Amino acid sequence: MAFHNLFGFVGILTESIKLAAQTGRAMAAIAAVSALLNSLFLFISLRSSKSILRDLRAKEFLLLFSGPRDPDFANLLHEIKEDALIILAVEFAVFLASFLVTVFSSAATILISAAAFSGQSSPFKDLASRLGNSSVRLIVTSFYLSLFLIGYVFSVMVFLIPYGLLIADFPLAAKAIAVVVGIIAAIFWIYTAVVLHMAVVVSVIEERCYGLEAVGKAAGLVKGKNMKLHGFVLNSIFMLALNAVIYISRTVIGQKSESIQMIVWSLAMILVCGLAVFENMNYTVMYSLCKKTKEEEIELHGSVEYSKLPSMAALADDPPSV
Repeated sequence: MAFHNLFGFVGILTESIKLAAQTGRAMAAIAAVSALLNSLFLFISLRSSKSILRDLRAKEFLLLFSGPRDPDFANLLHEIKEDALIILAVEFAVFLASFLVTVFSSAATILISAAAFSGQSSPFKDLASRLGNSSVRLIVTSFYLSLFLIGYVFSVMVFLIPYGLLIADFPLAAKAIAVVVGIIAAIFWIYTAVVLHMAVVVSVIEERCYGLEAVGKAAGLVKGKNMKLHGFVLNSIFMLALNAVIYISRTVIGQKSESIQMIVWSLAMILVCGLAVFENMNYTVMYSLCKKTKEEEIELHGSVEYSKLPSMAALADDPPSV
């Protein structure tokens, strides 16, 4: 029992691998489409930003040799502002498109995984009709999760700034404290992200449950049975895998040509999207197990309470005294 409680994440991984074998084509298609679109967005972002930045640097160089009284000075300033706004608009559009692709791919992965894990003969049934509503709920939940992440990062920064000011003259000590606080903050975030990722699954599967309500329900589902510990280990595994992909990609790229860089980043994107799909599958399995455990606990609690009630026959044979 102790082994199961400590290494229960192995069971979740095992069930997810079985699920991947069962729905392999669908999951591979989701990962491939997501990677293709994100690679396309990355290419558009790099190409457009590179040309605009080149033009922006040229205008900044001309601005250095112009004075406020120069007739071209105002025009250069206006053009620089326009270029900056174009860069911001392009980056925001790419971010929004990538976010929507992530939302739809996550929702599709979770719906198919939940249907297949529950034993449905056709896990793709009603997928199209449910995907839209599930994605909308996921977008709302993602908004609250983003606010939580921003607040968490801000809290860590607020905690670090006073120490940085106090020991500014001791750079080695400041660096050591920053590293220690960073590690502690990362561990706490990985642990907290168990509830947040479970909220994603809840908002996709359960109708009329999204936002803070989904977060609250997720916290209730992972409570007890060491589920948070299992989720923490799973998050750590996927985090290490993601960092390994990014580190290897950057190492391989080095000073390679632009075409080689795009090929390497495209391959890395395929691995990242594959990891995201498999992570969503793991959390869907974890959700199903948590749901089953909670239902069994409710049934057990109900049967215990029912057994405590006196039967009608006993009340008739031995009526209560007044």
